[in-house]
Formats: sequence, structure tokens, C-alpha cells
Amino acid sequence: MAKSRFDSRTKCLFGVIAVLLAAVVICLVMTVESKSELKNTMTNLSRTGAHYASETFRQYNNGGEDYLYTAAVADYNIFLSQFYQVHGDDMNEEFLVINEVYGQLIMNPEVAKTWIPLLCHVLDNLADDLTNAHAHEELLKIRNALVEDRAATAEDLTHSHEH
Repeated sequence: MAKSRFDSRTKCLFGVIAVLLAAVVICLVMTVESKSELKNTMTNLSRTGAHYASETFRQYNNGGEDYLYTAAVADYNIFLSQFYQVHGDDMNEEFLVINEVYGQLIMNPEVAKTWIPLLCHVLDNLADDLTNAHAHEELLKIRNALVEDRAATAEDLTHSHEH
């Protein structure tokens, strides 16, 4: 009798262990899928932020009210924040440039406003592809000019649309 009782406890224990292992495997699979879905969501939010920032900057630049500039900078911040969540580790230099442009949009708006046409062009490209190397080069150009407190010239803005 003791032997059969031991066997049923052992079988029960193995059954519980099997169920727990299955649950762990399911949780791991769901976690991996959730991380992938989360990254896709953040990528879409970053791209959407870039798109909305571009559109709102255009509205402001086409004679819109001052509040549109503030709204565009807020949209740019969404783009910035989500870009960091998606690419902060593997594109740290690009993130730092994006962040510095954001700071200049806030701290030096009069000069930053002269760069809106090129910034819109860059944001449109980044809305299509967050890793667009040419767009990041153009953003670096904008950042450098803003740091130097240099307003955009017609040549700066014309040249940007050639690419």
C-alpha cells in the first residue's frame, strides 16, 4: 500500500511540475511577444510624433498662431521621447542630436523658427524611417547651426530639398 501511495504522490508531483513548466514557457513566449509589440507601438508613436511635429510646424510657418509653435515643439518632444525608447541604446549619438535640437527649439525659438522648412523635411523623412541616415545628417546640420545661433539662409533651405 505504501508503494502505490508513493507512486500517486510522485505522479501528482510530476504533473504539477509539468503544468508549472508549461506555464513558465507560455509566460516567456508572451513576454517576448509583448516586448516586440511594445517596441512596434513605441516606433509608431515616434514616427507619429515626427509627422505631427512636421505638420504643426508647417501650420505655424504658414501664418499660424504662436500656440502652434508650442504645440509643434510638444509633438517633437513625443518624437524625441519615443525615439529614445526605441533606439536610445543603438543610436545614442542621433538621440543626442535630436535632444539638442529640442533644447534649441525651446531656448532659442527665434533662430529655430528660421529652420522650420528644413526641420519639416527632416521630420517627414524620419516619420517614414526613424533610421534614415540622410535625415539624421540634416538634423545634425540644423543642430550645429542652432548651437552657433545662426539663422537659416535661403541657400540652406533650398539645398535641403535636393536630397
